Amino acid sequence: SYRAPSDATEELSIVVSPGDIDTHLPLAIKDAEFVTQTFGLTDTVVLSDPSKLAILDAISRARFSLLALHGVSAGSPASTEILSGRDTVSIVDILGHDLSASELIVFAACESAAPDQQVYENPLSISSAAVYAGARAATGSMWRTPDKQASLFTRTLFSSIIEGCSVRLAYVTALKAISREFELIPDFSLVEAPPMSPSGITN
Repeated sequence: SYRAPSDATEELSIVVSPGDIDTHLPLAIKDAEFVTQTFGLTDTVVLSDPSKLAILDAISRARFSLLALHGVSAGSPASTEILSGRDTVSIVDILGHDLSASELIVFAACESAAPDQQVYENPLSISSAAVYAGARAATGSMWRTPDKQASLFTRTLFSSIIEGCSVRLAYVTALKAISREFELIPDFSLVEAPPMSPSGITN
């Protein structure tokens, strides 16, 4: 499929919010370091407990983004959110931002792919909202996901991309890694934008 030249000014942005002792994401920082090293970058944008505007700005400028945060799914887009230590980002916030420079956004957050309960025909989630906002692809978790599973998914996905896999193949490889390691069906989903023709028209 045709991919227009990216307007990204950063190769990779990472947003982490490890949380406090009650809501700790113990592998968030380690995963951020791993992905940064995997890309071989030294100037990666890594934000810890940033504001809403800082999160949206970071993912709008990067070709690839990792958000290791907490997520909460609710009954309406306005109250379905990913949580930073200082702020929250809702589906509505994401839909109002231009993410067309992004090739892939990885939401390593619980319920980030869980659908809005009010829209049954074409349900919205944090990850699908990113694609509606212009990202070529986004991944998220349908339910509450243990940290070790999210970590393995994240590391395998980005490692596969660096090895030359397409986003879809990297996603499938990450799912298989979880299935082998934990002997269960993974709950991560991939949302992709329709392919574009050279004229920029959706096929």
